[in-house]
Amino acid sequence: MRIRCERIGSIAVLTMQGQLDPSTLPRLDERVEQHLNEGRSRLVLQLREVGAIDASALGFIARTQRRLRERGGELVVAEPSDAFLQAADDLGLDELFAIHTTTVDAIGHLRGETSTDIDGPHDLTTMLFHQREFPERIATARLVSHPGGPRFEYPSDGEDMPIDPGELRVGQHIWVRFRRPFREGGPHVHAECVIVWVKSSHGGLPGARLVQLRYVEDDADRGRSDL
Repeated sequence: MRIRCERIGSIAVLTMQGQLDPSTLPRLDERVEQHLNEGRSRLVLQLREVGAIDASALGFIARTQRRLRERGGELVVAEPSDAFLQAADDLGLDELFAIHTTTVDAIGHLRGETSTDIDGPHDLTTMLFHQREFPERIATARLVSHPGGPRFEYPSDGEDMPIDPGELRVGQHIWVRFRRPFREGGPHVHAECVIVWVKSSHGGLPGARLVQLRYVEDDADRGRSDL
């Protein structure tokens, strides 16, 4: 079992690969305890590459959900594998936690965002981004419009800021990932962009920036990164 941890503000994302059974649960429990001790009670479990899961693992996930809710948090499942969905359905546990088809949507759920489409400048959706030079620093922003290229506001809330807004400069390359349900060929964009302009966001938090991007490649869906 391989577990990759990402911290996005006050949200922890655990991406797992392998099997979830009694032999691997101690490692997962250790990671959960680590995030709880750091004050993170909102957790995303990304299970796309979990090939097998048994009743003990589902029981552990259910107990973890109760622990997080006692602390005012929540556990959300993202990109569930067929093995997880089948096991959760067989045991009647699929109603215990929200299940989202993407990690971006799971993070948006934990941030209290319900919009999943962008019909105009007043609709908001979660966007993840990182600078090309610092892929380990993943930040969360709000995508506020898309015609002509993505435009986002950062920071959009009072959570931790892994990237200082002052670091965002014209000509800088960043990787972005966000949901576009109306896009043909796939519901998400995962691409490299370049910053066209940066302005102060007068309606946002103090120091917030409004940033306009353009895609580096013509077909944004061809872009890929580790985000």
